[in-house]
Amino acid sequence: MSKPKKINGHNAIAEAVENSLNEYFFHLDGEPADDIYRMVIDNVEKTLFKNVMERAEAGLPHVPPDDYVEQIQGQLWVSERAWCDFVSYDDRFPEPLRLLTFRVYRDDAMINALAIEVPKFAALATARIGRVKELIRNIDPEWVDRVLNNVLETSHKE
Repeated sequence: MSKPKKINGHNAIAEAVENSLNEYFFHLDGEPADDIYRMVIDNVEKTLFKNVMERAEAGLPHVPPDDYVEQIQGQLWVSERAWCDFVSYDDRFPEPLRLLTFRVYRDDAMINALAIEVPKFAALATARIGRVKELIRNIDPEWVDRVLNNVLETSHKE
């Protein structure tokens, strides 16, 4: 186990804990102290974890998960923006890690690649939709009309 670093010849952490406990006991004003050990451990662990994560996070590159990169760059392309903020929240993580936010900047090389691939995808999707429509019409043309009319009626009611 490593020894605590001394600042100006003093164990600053021990002194801070001692000062905090002295202040805590002073403010109890004769009331009983409940589960002091658990309270100290809970507060020290939480503070330690928060500080370590803040320092570690400061040195980490902030990049979105691979699954989101093309979606984000596509958003920047369509909106003609230079950047957007990536925000992720997950309550399964400890409090300091639940909310993650950082800025993502436009990547023109990726957007140029998307500009080539998106029309190809749109053409494939349009062709597939045409084939599905044709198959349905061959099965029962009246059914297609009924379904379309029901969809239109439902969308007007909403």
